[in-house]
Amino acid sequence: GASDAGKTTVARLATGWGEVMGDENLIIRIREGRALAYSTPFWGGSTPRDLIHRINRCAPLRAVYMLKQAAGFTVELLTPADAAMSLLATEKVSVERTNTAADWLHAAERLVSCTPVYRLGFQPTREIWRFLSQTPHLPH
Repeated sequence: GASDAGKTTVARLATGWGEVMGDENLIIRIREGRALAYSTPFWGGSTPRDLIHRINRCAPLRAVYMLKQAAGFTVELLTPADAAMSLLATEKVSVERTNTAADWLHAAERLVSCTPVYRLGFQPTREIWRFLSQTPHLPH
């Protein structure tokens, strides 16, 4: 997500619910039609030091959530086209150099072809985990 979308907030809210691989940058690799997420040592600049745990992990990527702080909890499955555009619109993907723009688009297309992408409206409370776990059609 973009700056101020809630990446660090969600990572902070995950304490006690699961292991956080990072709140800023992960490496995504697609192997045999499945996306895998790899941790990196890079955490957000505003991340509290006690939240940073540099780990070396790889996990299946079951879904991507485009974060949006909202008055309530909502989740919407994005079409592959909207998902690719949402990924490309984040500041994490640079399309300023035309020779790499096609590579970024191809990477986004590959990711959304094997991983569902959702827009997640959330309140910055620990209830986010209950909401996600009780929404039947979401990957857990």
